[in-house]
Amino acid sequence: MYASGELFLMPSSFEPCGISQMLAMRKGQPCLVHEVGGLKDTVKDGHNGFTFKGDTVAEQVDDFVRVFKKAIHLKKNAPQQWQQICSNAAASRFFWEDTIHLYFRDLYRSSNSLK
Repeated sequence: MYASGELFLMPSSFEPCGISQMLAMRKGQPCLVHEVGGLKDTVKDGHNGFTFKGDTVAEQVDDFVRVFKKAIHLKKNAPQQWQQICSNAAASRFFWEDTIHLYFRDLYRSSNSLK
C-alpha cells in the first residue's frame, strides 16, 4: 500500500508519535500531516513532505485544503522538485539515539535558561 501511493495523508488532530508516516516515507512517499506531536518531528514541510496547521478543526480543514492543493500543483508542475521531496522522504531515518540526544540537549538548554 505504501509503495503504490503518491501522497500519504495523516490529518490527525493529535498524534504523540505516529509510525504510519515513517513507513510511508520509507517507501519514498511524501506525507501531508498536521504539524503536531511526532508528526512535526518527522515530516519537514517542503523537504520530505508537507505540513498544515490549525488550532481549531475549521482552521485545520482550511489549511489542509490549501497545502493539499499546493502539493498537487507541485507534483503536476514541478516534477523535479516533487521527485526531490520523494527522495528526501525515502532517505529519512529515525533512531532512538537521535531522539534521546535531542531530548537531553533541549532539557539542558531549558534548565540553563532558568538560572
